[in-house]
Amino acid sequence: MSTMLDQAQLDETQQPKADDDVVDEEEHDDSADEKDAADGDASADGAGDGADVATRTAAEEPTPIPDPVRTPVPALIQGLAKILGTTSLMILIQPTTDDQVLLTIQPTPAKGEPVVTAQPLQVIGTPAEIDEQLLEALADYIPARQFAIATAEQVAAKTTNAAKASAAAASRKTAPTATTTTTAAKTTSTRTEKKKAERKRAPRAAAPPPATPKTVGLTINVTPATASLKVVDHKNKIHKATLGDATTLPPGSYIITASCESYKTKIEQVKLEIGKPQTLSIELPEAAPTLFQ
Repeated sequence: MSTMLDQAQLDETQQPKADDDVVDEEEHDDSADEKDAADGDASADGAGDGADVATRTAAEEPTPIPDPVRTPVPALIQGLAKILGTTSLMILIQPTTDDQVLLTIQPTPAKGEPVVTAQPLQVIGTPAEIDEQLLEALADYIPARQFAIATAEQVAAKTTNAAKASAAAASRKTAPTATTTTTAAKTTSTRTEKKKAERKRAPRAAAPPPATPKTVGLTINVTPATASLKVVDHKNKIHKATLGDATTLPPGSYIITASCESYKTKIEQVKLEIGKPQTLSIELPEAAPTLFQ
């Protein structure tokens, strides 16, 4: 009996609802749909307003590197291939005791990666234990190794971009300097041309008068032509003179002595003045014969 009553109550509960209840539910559903549509439009507008900001942020900030996730390794070589990339691996097996060995998997650093982050994977135990444990160890080691390589690549990319930005900034700073230098050169050239033009227009200064000569020409002719000459000024300084040639001497008084063997010596005095060259002719008389000749 209890079972039947329960069944009747269950059937009554599952009867269709009255028409008024159905209408109320439909109106409620329509209001909910309109509200969802309005919220969707508002969300679309907000997304549109923030699109530019998101684009700039994504362009300026590097993509974050996901945290390491442990993944089961199905086989040894397949697992090792995941951490190769462009690097290489060195596998070393060393005996430690009579029944145990040390297995070391040492990766070479990736491009731009510090040596300190290229940590090895080491497993110690009996060969059988290592066969059992190695894949489990690789499941932990591979994600950490991949994270280290990705971090190193991101740091290298940042360094390269910073160097390029610095070079571009230096280039922009140099460009105005070059323009300034060119302008200064043009200004200097213009000034030089103006000075040349002014010098051409300026009247030339009169040539200075010729310098007054400080010596006087004296030509001495002696007969016979084999005679010798001696020219002495008022300070008893002897001057060199050649027969028949003009000798330049400072102005002043001179004593000329002409002598020759078998002829009498003759002495003449002359006074030289600036602008008045002179010619002196001396004829030596023959000497009288002596008793010893």
